[in-house]
Amino acid sequence: MVKFSVEEILLGIKDNNNLVLNYIYDKYYLNFESFVLGNNGSNKDAEDIFQDAIIIIFLKVKEEKLIITCNFNTYLFSVCNKLWLKYLEKNKNHIKTNSFINETNEFDIEDELILKNEKFKLYQKHFKNLSKTCQNVLQLTIKKMPLKKIATKTGFKNAKSVKRRKYKCKKRLIRNIKSDPAYRQINE
Repeated sequence: MVKFSVEEILLGIKDNNNLVLNYIYDKYYLNFESFVLGNNGSNKDAEDIFQDAIIIIFLKVKEEKLIITCNFNTYLFSVCNKLWLKYLEKNKNHIKTNSFINETNEFDIEDELILKNEKFKLYQKHFKNLSKTCQNVLQLTIKKMPLKKIATKTGFKNAKSVKRRKYKCKKRLIRNIKSDPAYRQINE
């Protein structure tokens, strides 16, 4: 197995390098999964938390706000651990006493990034439930494509029709997100 330095791992995460991402999963995932399984969790819980941790590290690397002064495994596990504790707290589960839990809380893992990740997952969930037309119109407007060009590309009559559809789709997306119980949990 190829070995990567902390800097190479962070660059690989930033660049979405599959070789580096596979390395991270191959080298570090099983230890975290064992931890979760030993603390009232499931394989699915471990997968979700581990993926969220990678996303949070990605966000910090993209914002250039990440300086790791320990080995990558320690930092990754501390992020995973904090996410796991938040998950347990939210779901009111109990966790076995583990000395590593208290040791890893000293790392600076911003709650803001965890919250941003939860909001993004909620957005993705409801965006995927929109019609393909709504998804397409919203994606094209996010890319700042002119309404006339969107009309031509999507088969709408004119820019005004696209604008109306965009408004309806956006309104539906916001309504669906706000009616989701997870939305209330995130915003408590």
